Amino acid sequence: MKSSTVYILIIVVSLLATVGIVVNKQVPRDELQAFFTSGTIPPSLIPKPRTVVRRSQEESDAQLELEQQVLEPVNLRNDNWEAVIEQAGRIPRIKQIPWERGDIEFALRAFPAGRCQILPTGSDVAPLGVEAGEPGESYLSVRKTAFVIGLQVDAAARRTLPNVSASMIEDYLARHAVAIQSTVFQHQNGMMTMAGPIYAAFSTRSGANLTLKPEPMVDDAIGNLAILGALPNDDPNDHSARTVALAFGYDRAVASNLATSTGKIRDYELLFLHLLPESENQGLTSGPAIAAFATTDGRETFQEIELSVAVPGKLLPDVMAMIRFDQFRLMGTYPANPVVTAVRNRVRFSASTQSVRQRLIGGNGNSPISFQKLLDELHRSSNLASVSGFESN
Repeated sequence: MKSSTVYILIIVVSLLATVGIVVNKQVPRDELQAFFTSGTIPPSLIPKPRTVVRRSQEESDAQLELEQQVLEPVNLRNDNWEAVIEQAGRIPRIKQIPWERGDIEFALRAFPAGRCQILPTGSDVAPLGVEAGEPGESYLSVRKTAFVIGLQVDAAARRTLPNVSASMIEDYLARHAVAIQSTVFQHQNGMMTMAGPIYAAFSTRSGANLTLKPEPMVDDAIGNLAILGALPNDDPNDHSARTVALAFGYDRAVASNLATSTGKIRDYELLFLHLLPESENQGLTSGPAIAAFATTDGRETFQEIELSVAVPGKLLPDVMAMIRFDQFRLMGTYPANPVVTAVRNRVRFSASTQSVRQRLIGGNGNSPISFQKLLDELHRSSNLASVSGFESN
């Protein structure tokens, strides 16, 4: 599928041929003529947007201001290292990890500028680093992939896919992936920081050189990923952002019962993008490395995802999400409202989240430790399955 337009056109052509242009309402003749001559989708077949409740002018202005807040990237042509650190300092510092759902939602409301941004169509998926800064104070800027997400229809949900578009839906998901990226800055003295927004690079898994425009269902999912804040450093005068916490909101499938008759609940998983110390980058030719840690199972499990493998022109999923669709639009052919039924990570370490939280506060012969130091410890441990103080899953 070269584009979402081609994807929808094939569905519409199939339906028009199958049902003889008979739908809920008559398609105007001029729309049909435009469709067959230029490929323009009949507007009468496109669902109308839902009616929005009218707000007062003050409420509208406040909502617009909220939606326009974004975490702007650093302007490499004009900024020096101090400006980079200043930008990193705009990410709020979180003193405690928001493990609970209510704390996550509070952090999301407090920092609306942290929403993940989809890279414009035609952007480089794996750009080269850029040298910037003043003489004697130069630094490297590079957009790095932390992990790659792939989507797959849950085996049990395949029977719910519409016959006319099932193969196209599965083929589309199988051939595309999303790389979650952060811009990393490294000073010539070795100091590193993340700054600016978190990006999503959507492209094909093979031949992934330039970004593509994602389908709305993928676009909606990416919009649910957002920065919560950066962890403070042990040195209070160090305002770099070495570890950034994110949350991903999604509808998680659960066993149906009287309390959750729909079989899903709104939930969140935590993710941590962590710059590895310079000593951990020995032998790496692509600059600073980002380690990615994530919770699963409604934050019950804590894992480190294997370092994303950089293969030119390819996006190899590190995280595979199994999904089902609770709704189909465009006459029941176009998938919407994805529900995550399972997540499989390529992991190098896995333990209960409770054991991680216990390790932070100490006890059982262990001293309290900062979260950043704990992430370093987990990553460099030679025997990740038996890190001191943990029970591996």
